[in-house]
Amino acid sequence: MSYDLSLREEEVKKRVADDFFRKFETSHILGNVDFCVSVKDGLGLITDSEIQSLLWAESKKGNKEDINASLVQLILTIGKEKTNEKYMPPSYIGAFDAEKIAFIEYHKVLHIFSQNDFNWNVTPSNHDTKEFKLLYSLSEKILDEEKTIFKFDSDEKELKEFIRNNLASGKSEKIQVTKNNFIAVFNKWCSEVMPDIVMNWELAKKLNIFCGDFFLADLINDNSKTLYEKLDVVFNDGSYKFQRSVDKFLGTENNKSTQLKNKKSNYSAPKIQGIKQEFQQRQVLRLQRRLSHFFLLSPYKNGF
Repeated sequence: MSYDLSLREEEVKKRVADDFFRKFETSHILGNVDFCVSVKDGLGLITDSEIQSLLWAESKKGNKEDINASLVQLILTIGKEKTNEKYMPPSYIGAFDAEKIAFIEYHKVLHIFSQNDFNWNVTPSNHDTKEFKLLYSLSEKILDEEKTIFKFDSDEKELKEFIRNNLASGKSEKIQVTKNNFIAVFNKWCSEVMPDIVMNWELAKKLNIFCGDFFLADLINDNSKTLYEKLDVVFNDGSYKFQRSVDKFLGTENNKSTQLKNKKSNYSAPKIQGIKQEFQQRQVLRLQRRLSHFFLLSPYKNGF
């Protein structure tokens, strides 16, 4: 299968969607990402925050663009708009033109979004800025080593096999929390669950009690209790319990526990809509480290 190199970019996107991603959803527009592939929702009732993305890609017409430059442009687009914090990140990011397509696992480039003192507020399509050139130099090695590339004409069979083996089956299911979407899940928890917790967060942070402690207590649970006891906060018997001595009331009824504002008698651990919350204990320390790293490199470091 090959495409006319004179096709406009929008037509290239349409052809690629029809020829290789027909079983997936390709109509969603997430931020300024050119091309989004996601799991189909048969009823079409999901919100943008519940979209299960499989691939975000940069698209180009013709065949003259450096594929690494297109990937860097996509990274810059995502970083500028914070698309990966507003929506669940994909399994892969990629880039394609009328001749070829490249994929790289999202988690392979995740560290790039944590650059200190980097100016993301530049035009991603301008490849002559110092920011673009810096990002290119930072990512070139990993892109060269980790990306998988196919030509539409000579690698059609292999490309379809790659999509079949590495992208989801297309069956709608709850989202598994992974290293790809961990931060987006945390942001979703902050908007859906955190406001319901009875807590003076400003006072709590002075005692080194953070919303991340409650997030992990909710995430690592079996609906009724936290499965891992070695946390600063655990959820049990319908309330959050502090695992260490707290000598002040934090806007709560006592200094040993707190609960949700709308607690019900049969209440179980809070649910983040559409998110699986099943973890093995060996994953917990890795999650704690990831969350701590996020706090250090994000606006939450001073407030959560």
